[in-house]
Amino acid sequence: MNSKEKGIQLEKFVSGLFKDIDKKARPTKASGACNEVGDVLNSLFYIEAKFRNTKNITLQTKVWQKLCADVPFHSLKMPLYILQNKNKETWAVLDIKDLIKLAECYITP
Repeated sequence: MNSKEKGIQLEKFVSGLFKDIDKKARPTKASGACNEVGDVLNSLFYIEAKFRNTKNITLQTKVWQKLCADVPFHSLKMPLYILQNKNKETWAVLDIKDLIKLAECYITP
């Protein structure tokens, strides 16, 4: 299986996880190339999913910046960068300010 096929497999894996909380979650058409932002459509995040055929993962700032730039103004959805290595270890990366916003939802005054 080549890297592109593994990337598609990752998108299906991520959309499957999100389907548990959002029945409409699905991979975007052509990995976001058809007027859909990111790789996985859902109601919470704009998700960019990247498979890397390496043991170690490096966040590519140009990918993150493009994802953030593609988020529509006034959207309540947050950008989320999903990374998976050759060992199928998978991480979710988001801006620390967005993490704090999410954490605030669970803290009661």
